[in-house]
Amino acid sequence: MTLKGMKSFFLLWLCMLPLTGDCADDSGSFDAEIANGLVCRFIILDSEGMTASVSQCLSDNITDLAFDELVLPAKVNGYYIVAIGDNLFSNIKLNVKSLVIENGIQEIGRHAFRTTHIEKLSLPPSISFIRAGAFLNTGMRRVEISDMDSWCRMKLEHPNSSPTYANPGCTVLLNGESVSQVIVPDGVKEISPAAFYDFHDLESVVFPQGLKSIKAFAFWGCDKLKSLVFPESLTSIQNSAFVNCSQLTNVTFPQDMDSIGAYSFSSTNMQVLRLPEGMNVIDKGAFEQIKCLRELHLPKYINKIEKFAFTFCSNLQYIYSPSMNPITISKTVFGEWEENEDDEGDDGDWGDIGDFSVVYPDAYLHIPKGSKEKYETTESWCNFQNIIEEDGTTGIRRMESMEPTQNNEYDVLGRITGGKHYTRSIILQHSYKYLSK
Repeated sequence: MTLKGMKSFFLLWLCMLPLTGDCADDSGSFDAEIANGLVCRFIILDSEGMTASVSQCLSDNITDLAFDELVLPAKVNGYYIVAIGDNLFSNIKLNVKSLVIENGIQEIGRHAFRTTHIEKLSLPPSISFIRAGAFLNTGMRRVEISDMDSWCRMKLEHPNSSPTYANPGCTVLLNGESVSQVIVPDGVKEISPAAFYDFHDLESVVFPQGLKSIKAFAFWGCDKLKSLVFPESLTSIQNSAFVNCSQLTNVTFPQDMDSIGAYSFSSTNMQVLRLPEGMNVIDKGAFEQIKCLRELHLPKYINKIEKFAFTFCSNLQYIYSPSMNPITISKTVFGEWEENEDDEGDDGDWGDIGDFSVVYPDAYLHIPKGSKEKYETTESWCNFQNIIEEDGTTGIRRMESMEPTQNNEYDVLGRITGGKHYTRSIILQHSYKYLSK
């Protein structure tokens, strides 16, 4: 081949190369200015469908560029922009009072805005996926959305994908109003990690039948939530899902739920806790620090209760364990202790728990008739001072009319409770008195 022929072949080969190596179908890329001083590279994803992603900011070494409003457009040069790439603004520092993502963009990449200071974010209903750390440490104070259904369906790759988790003190507003009620739409199978993290005005949530899982930190800090009814389809609640829901008093679990994640209901406000029959595992610290918890009903077929599951529940008085064969549990499942500050575990748990107190000395452990010997010889269960066998009946034989009496309240064993109110009790009012066997 002649030198001229070799040059012609080389030029032809160059023309056949793709313009960029980071596109789905080798269609190429283009550059465009999206705001004054901001030039971005766009990767063409589908030349026939005219879709592209914004992948990189080409305006290097910008440290003081400020915008009252920065709009990320959903259409540039005739292409529909469907995604914001990873680390979009990682090479520059921006100060943005209001960031508007136009409707049509569907995905936000990892750490896309990590070096950007953002005061307010307008998020469109088209967003379906936010990757890890997209808005981490941006100082964001407010997120404005227009559609709660799309927020519920949105997938979050990691808890720090959530703007409220990534930016403490950030608030989500729906059409300019605080969010007090959420009705999760039909078809939603899972609530994403930290989806409603620190929604301080949220008072009620309605879950759809078909929901399978509630992910980690999903409702952390929703301190106005008072009651929850989970659908029968729900099978798992992950770590720290409802931590610090300080007014959460009533929770109805589905009977077939098989697991409760670590610290999932820590520091809530439940007084009576009835765990579903199908539950196999109660994870570490799942119900710790529920100061007003006084009555606990354990599942019959529980296989594992992890450490700290019910620690610092200082008012716990009645524990009902329906299993004839108690499982072995750690001495840290029930009770309180003084931590040994010289020996802290790698995961933040105390490796040497120091002086462990007697397991809730005022608590009564109610067990099936005929199982007392097994409980008294099983580790940790044997620490209970009051182990009572029951046969499932109330013990009430008949009711007689008596002389008017002072109103008193008795527990199921016939003891006067001293005016304290419990769910399993007998109240004597006026001229009626119940006689026990």
